[in-house]
Amino acid sequence: MKRLSLYFVLLLMPVCSSLFAQGELVKATLVVINGTRITQDDLNEMAEYLLKAKYKPKDGQPIRLTQDEEREIWDSSLRELIKMRLIFDEASKLGLNNDDEDVERQLNRMGVEASTAPVVMRKIASADLLVDQVLAAKGFPPYKPSPKEIRDVWEEQKDSFRTNAFVRVRHIILPTIGEDNPDVVAAKAKLLRDKLLEKAPDKRSELFAEMAKEFSDGAFAEHGGLLHLGKDKEGWFPQEFGNKRPDGSPIFPETLYKAIQAFTHKDKHNVSKVIRSELGFHLLFLEDIKGGKQIAWTEAQKLIRIHLEQKVRKERMLEWLKAKAEESKILWHDGEVYPANMLFEEEKKD
Repeated sequence: MKRLSLYFVLLLMPVCSSLFAQGELVKATLVVINGTRITQDDLNEMAEYLLKAKYKPKDGQPIRLTQDEEREIWDSSLRELIKMRLIFDEASKLGLNNDDEDVERQLNRMGVEASTAPVVMRKIASADLLVDQVLAAKGFPPYKPSPKEIRDVWEEQKDSFRTNAFVRVRHIILPTIGEDNPDVVAAKAKLLRDKLLEKAPDKRSELFAEMAKEFSDGAFAEHGGLLHLGKDKEGWFPQEFGNKRPDGSPIFPETLYKAIQAFTHKDKHNVSKVIRSELGFHLLFLEDIKGGKQIAWTEAQKLIRIHLEQKVRKERMLEWLKAKAEESKILWHDGEVYPANMLFEEEKKD
């Protein structure tokens, strides 16, 4: 009931954002962590950042979210704020801190222009820097993957380390622009995907093409959703292509572009998960893939090493955060205990 009562207020925000900007609600306490408040204003700031980072609204236009998407934005925002506060709290106890130059360098590594970075982005960068210092202070030893660990990943995922493959991809888009209820569009996309998955992998192409002609939008729909990015009449195009038109505008929304780039030989005849963009809900079908040059072992080692180091860092951070959350006093605004396990619901989904 606690979460539902909070969402009742939060879901009104798109309707009455001016009230939040002008009234006392922005100062209202939502959660208290070891005596430090997280306010509605804090939550608004984080939610705005996550919304832009995840959905990348085009030209400042608001994106219409489903109820599930709206709920997830607010839920994720609150979880991230609490985790950051736990990091800052522990760093303060240990006498750890970052100066402005440290934070600016971290922002640059994250690909963010420091001079224009919003306050919430600076906080995220600072927390990210402090995590490594806290883990070191807590006795987590430095991690370097062994040659065997690197080799095992290589043997298991060798097909993923290829470049310059050619692909044939079909696409369905169900637009949300102009739609009153994006929940209906999301449900329709899921239903189409479920029907496709009922078919044997080598039988999906024909059904996908039929669905694209009937339900999809855009220039590719009449061709059964087959993407034509070059002059090849059969639809083959290089998987690695620049996502820019001559005028600088993107060919595909970024989420769709990344999904195409991520296809490997193992994904042949597979249907993507429902992909969200500022334009609507998408499905991709990798009809075929050929070629592709194997990345050299020396280069692959570097990529695998970075991947393993990031993976172990995340695991250690979660291990420490769970322990920190259990020993901390996290309360809702009315004094009721905030369940520590709620902080890690996103990891459970993964």
